[in-house]
Parts: sequence; structure tokens; C-alpha cells
Amino acid sequence: MSAKILVAAAVIGLVAAVAAVALYGQQEAPQGIPAAPAAPQQGSLEITLESIAPGVPSSRAMPVEIAFAAENRGEETVLLQYLSYSVMADGRRVHAGIIGERPEGFVAASNFVTLIGGGSATLADSFSIRNTGADPEFWEALASGGVEWTVRAEASHSASSMVAGGERLEALEFGPIVS
Repeated sequence: MSAKILVAAAVIGLVAAVAAVALYGQQEAPQGIPAAPAAPQQGSLEITLESIAPGVPSSRAMPVEIAFAAENRGEETVLLQYLSYSVMADGRRVHAGIIGERPEGFVAASNFVTLIGGGSATLADSFSIRNTGADPEFWEALASGGVEWTVRAEASHSASSMVAGGERLEALEFGPIVS
């Protein structure tokens, strides 16, 4: 047999298989057979800002510790892939960070927080705000504790699955918080 005939037969077989799957997938379930249950809601994850704690400033920098509380109020296990956040002091963005990893490719990253039903976890990070000398009034306000902090965050979580694609992104905002 010629190679062209074998390739043509394989292509025709593949097209027939795809068509059969497409047609079968469009059929309705027969009466009396219940449809598959809907996927569980993933809205049971609650994330709050636990604390934002500026440290003792030096003339060059001020350390800041930030902590978020993640609580799974549902019964299903939830995977929290990452929590990205931006910190503003008096409306100026002073830091952007991420806790966890953004999944890439087909399989999600393994650096995630698993929250079983009813479980909770604290997600903490620390950073430094550098004194560039460009705005002495702002630095004085930071050093004296007279600024309003605002934190914007985005959390990516999904049901317990290692496969990327079922994530839910949730936008969060905390503040203003006066220190």
C-alpha cells in the first residue's frame, strides 16, 4: 500500500472519531436519568488583612511586615495558588509582592496553600520601603506613623486539582488603615 493511502485513511478515521464525539456530546440525556451534579461553588474562601506592621525606620529604610488570613468556610478542599498584593501609603504605591506562585503551563505550580474544609492559614511577607530622599515630608509621615495604608490584592484559588484552568481570581481591597 502506498503511504499516501495510509495517511488518508488515518485522517478520515480521525475526522470520523471527532465527528462522533461532537455528535454524541450534543445529545440530551434520556428521560429518567439525572444530569451530572453541578460543580461545587468555590466562594467559601475568605481572605482578610490580618496586619500591616511598619517597623522602626532608619534614615535609609523602614521594614514592614504584612499578614493575610485565609479561611476555608466550605467543606471542599481549596488550593490557594497565589496572593499578589500592592501596598499604598497615602495613595503612593510603596511595594508590590506575591505570596505563592502563578501557575504556568498545563500543570499548576506546587507552591500552593492547601486549605481543607474549615481550615485556615496565615500568609505573611515582609519588605522594606527605601528612603530615596526625594520627598522628605512623605518620609517624615512614614517615620512618625501618620500615613493611611491601603492594600489591594488578587487571590487565585481553585478546587483541589493540580491541573491549571479551573482557577478563580478574586480582587480584594483593604483600607484605609491609619498607623
